[in-house]
Amino acid sequence: MKKSILFIIFLSLSVKITLAQKAEFVYDTLDNWLTIGISNTVVEEKIGQPDYVSFPERWAFTGYEYQYRQYYDLGLILLFEKNEQGLMVQYIELFKNTFSTSRNIKIGDSREKTIREYEKISNMDNTDTAFSVINNIYEGTFFFFENEKLQRISIGSVAE
Repeated sequence: MKKSILFIIFLSLSVKITLAQKAEFVYDTLDNWLTIGISNTVVEEKIGQPDYVSFPERWAFTGYEYQYRQYYDLGLILLFEKNEQGLMVQYIELFKNTFSTSRNIKIGDSREKTIREYEKISNMDNTDTAFSVINNIYEGTFFFFENEKLQRISIGSVAE
């Protein structure tokens, strides 16, 4: 099941670069540096070694290897893709109030504040539990709420 979920998450990887270049806003940046496409070297220079590193797994769909890295104290999970450019961030998941978005949104902020900061960006989707700034139905920046408070930020390709 894990492999099938991960396969779905990266269903749109092959067109990601082209879409990102065309879209006004696809992926947000945390603390003005952490975003899709940066290398593991930059990540480790900024926040050090991860607490957990998964075994690399090659996906037949892309032909690349993928590896999760978790930073427990930061509430951060990163998925790296090993491609021609090296080991690059492909997905970011944030659970703690340790980073802020380019519009100064942090975990714990209200749903109202989050929407107010992002509502002028096109391609929004807004439900009771989530708010997303998306490029297509699988990729973008996603905000997840519980009791009107931001609980999780996901940046990259996700599946419903």
